[in-house]
Amino acid sequence: MRKWILTIIIVLVLVAGLAAIYIFIPGKLPVSHVMPLDGTLNSISRVITDSSKWKSSWPDSTQQSLTYDGYTYRVQKGMYNAAEVHILHGSDSVKSIMTLLPVNKDSIILDWRFDMQTGFTPWGKIGSKARASKLKANMETVLSHFKAFVEKKRGVTGSSLR
Repeated sequence: MRKWILTIIIVLVLVAGLAAIYIFIPGKLPVSHVMPLDGTLNSISRVITDSSKWKSSWPDSTQQSLTYDGYTYRVQKGMYNAAEVHILHGSDSVKSIMTLLPVNKDSIILDWRFDMQTGFTPWGKIGSKARASKLKANMETVLSHFKAFVEKKRGVTGSSLR
């Protein structure tokens, strides 16, 4: 009798665990990082749409390409106060959008976001969640260097970005 109860409890725990994976990890996992920046909209917009200006703020200045910790960033196209950035890591490819939102004359909010497809299996969902977390941490490092660069006096235009 105890073996049956123990078996039923184990099965219920496994089913509840699988259900939790499907409930809490959606099929399309939204990932974003928001950072306030001091500077004008036009100045910062010129920087995010020009990959050659990214190199000046890059965390690993020894790299010829925009690669950091195994992730390669490619600015695909500039848009009005935004840029499309493709992020490559191994066989993963993610299309992200960096958007500038003006707060006032000399303050900007930079919103960098992407959606990662998580797959259908529990293992695929857990693996995608882990990859998305690593990519977000990498993006945060890149953005912190970017913030230091654009807020630095004489960093981009030869004068303060204000």
